[in-house]
Amino acid sequence: MSESFEPIEWSDELSTGIADLDKQHRFLIEANIKLLHDNDRKHLQQVVNDMLCFALTHFGTEEKLMQRFGYENACPEESREHIAQHRNFSRHVVEVVDQLREGKKIPHLEIIKFIDHWFHDHVQVNDQLLAKFIQSKC
Repeated sequence: MSESFEPIEWSDELSTGIADLDKQHRFLIEANIKLLHDNDRKHLQQVVNDMLCFALTHFGTEEKLMQRFGYENACPEESREHIAQHRNFSRHVVEVVDQLREGKKIPHLEIIKFIDHWFHDHVQVNDQLLAKFIQSKC
């Protein structure tokens, strides 16, 4: 990866229009940007812990919204895909936590790139679909 890599920054394009989700997404983006500028091991561990907290809180929020608004029944395939992506994100973060605990070196840019891809592949696609569905019900 080149040194000119810039992680994703918050923009209106990322906004779902659902305040709680947007606030949680911003939290992860801010942690990712900080990691780019402060890349010692202690900070990496903090960002990975933040990612784990994000997964628990954010995915719980989204999945409750899915149930509340009937997303699982109306869009079963999209819902399954969405939840599967949540589980994959969580699994990856737990693997990184375990590697850090074992003393393995994790390149900071690997984490930054992972979060960046998450926003491009999940937030801008799956979360936007969910948000549009919820907004159509309100």
